[in-house]
Amino acid sequence: MRLIFTLFSLFACLFTLGQELPVYNQYVFDPYLINPSYVGQSGFSEINLIYRSQWTGATDAPTTMGANVQYVANPRVTLGLNVYNQNVVLLSTTSVMATFGYRIPINRNNIFSFGLSGGAFSNRIDLDGLTQEQLNDPLILQANNNWKMDGQFGVNFTHRRLTLGFSLLRLFENNAFVNEGFSNIKFSELKNKAVTASYVFNIGNSVEFMPYLMYRFSENYNFFEGTGVLTFRKVISIGGFYRQDYGPGFLVRLRIKSRMEVGYGHEFASSQAKNFLGGSQEVQFKWKLGKKAEDLVTKREERTIDSTSTEKQPVVAEQKPDSSQVAKNEKQPVNTTPPVTEPVNQPAVTNNTAPTNNNAVSEPALAETAPTEPEKPRVRYSLVIGTFHSSSNAVAFVRTAKSRGLRTEMIYSQESGYYYVVAPDHEKEDPTVEELLIIRDKIPFKDAWYKSGLKK
Repeated sequence: MRLIFTLFSLFACLFTLGQELPVYNQYVFDPYLINPSYVGQSGFSEINLIYRSQWTGATDAPTTMGANVQYVANPRVTLGLNVYNQNVVLLSTTSVMATFGYRIPINRNNIFSFGLSGGAFSNRIDLDGLTQEQLNDPLILQANNNWKMDGQFGVNFTHRRLTLGFSLLRLFENNAFVNEGFSNIKFSELKNKAVTASYVFNIGNSVEFMPYLMYRFSENYNFFEGTGVLTFRKVISIGGFYRQDYGPGFLVRLRIKSRMEVGYGHEFASSQAKNFLGGSQEVQFKWKLGKKAEDLVTKREERTIDSTSTEKQPVVAEQKPDSSQVAKNEKQPVNTTPPVTEPVNQPAVTNNTAPTNNNAVSEPALAETAPTEPEKPRVRYSLVIGTFHSSSNAVAFVRTAKSRGLRTEMIYSQESGYYYVVAPDHEKEDPTVEELLIIRDKIPFKDAWYKSGLKK
C-alpha cells in the first residue's frame, strides 16, 4: 500500500510540477517572483532569499528554496537571475532563469515596464528511495534528470501609486514523462498567467497601506488571493492575506539598518486539509546593494536631505541673481558699459538702470527680449511640492515638510497669485522627466513638479 501511495504521489508531482511554479506568500515584497517586469523595482541592486515549507503536517511535504539577484544597470535597464529548488517526496525540481527588464517613463506620472526571462528547469528523482522494480519503470527513467526550456514574460504599468501587472508564467509546454530536451519546443498559448493590481495609500505622515490583488490562471486550476499590508515609518510591516480554496495567513516584516529586510509569513490550512496537511511557513530575506538608480543618472554623489546644511541658503540666494544678471549684461552691452565700469561690486540691478538716460529704453528692451530667447539664458527650474491660495496654508505646509526632513522655501508669484512651496536643494537646469521621477521617489512628496520663472 505504501508503494502504491509513493508511486501515485511521485507521478502526480511529475505531472503538476513540470508545469506549475511554486506558490509564495511574500511576493508583495518581491513581485519579481511572479512577474519578471518587476525586476529592479526598488531602484537598488538587491539579493533576495526565500525558504518555504508547505503542508507542515504531512510527511515528505513540499519545501522550496529560492534566490534571486537583481542588478540595476541604470534607471531603465535591470538584469536579473532567479533560481529555485523544490522537493516533493522523491522528486526534486530545479529552475534557473535570467531576466532582462526595461522601464519606459511615459511622463512624470506614468511608467511602463516589461521583462523577459529565459532558462531551463530539470526534474530529478531520488533513485535511492526506490526498489529495483520501480527503477525498471520506463516512465521514471524518462522523467529523471532531463532538462527542458523555461521562460516567462511580464509587463506592468504604474500611474502614481497604482500598479497593474500581467505575466505569462510558462512560455513553453513541457511534458515531464517525455525526454525530448530542447529539440521540440512549443509555446504554452497563455495557459499559465497572472494578473495583479496594487495601490499605496498614505495614512498620516508615517503610515502606508497597500492592498494587493492577484488572480492566477493555470492548466489545472485557477485561484484568487488578496493581501493587505500596513507599513509604519518604512520599518515595520504587518499584514494578512487570503488564498481561495485554501485559507488565510499573516505577514510580519522588519527593516534592519535601512538596507536589509527580514520577513515571515504563515498560512493557515483550510478546514478540509488542516487535519492531515497543516499550514505553511515562509521566511524571506532582502539585501539592497550599492547606490540607487539616480546616482547612475546624475553621475555625481548627492547628500541626503537629512545631511543638507542650512549654511547653503545664503549662497544659493546670492548665486541665482548673479547668473541672471550676467545673462542680462551680455544681451545689453551698449547700455551697460559706460555706467557699470566703476560700480561693478555694487548691487547690479540698481546701478545698471537708475543713473542713465537710456533707462526708459533699456527696461522695455529687457522685458521684450527675455521671453523671446529662452534657450540662451540659464533657466532655473524650481521643484514645487505645494501650491496654495492662502499664505497660512502654505506656512502650515512648510512646517509639515520640515517635520519630514525637507528644507523648503515659500515663494509668492504675482503673476499667478499663488504661494509656491519649493525645495531649493533640488533646483535644476532643464530637468528631464526621468530625473523628476527619481526625485519624487526620493522625497516624501509624490506630487512634486518643476516650474520655471519663480523668483525669490
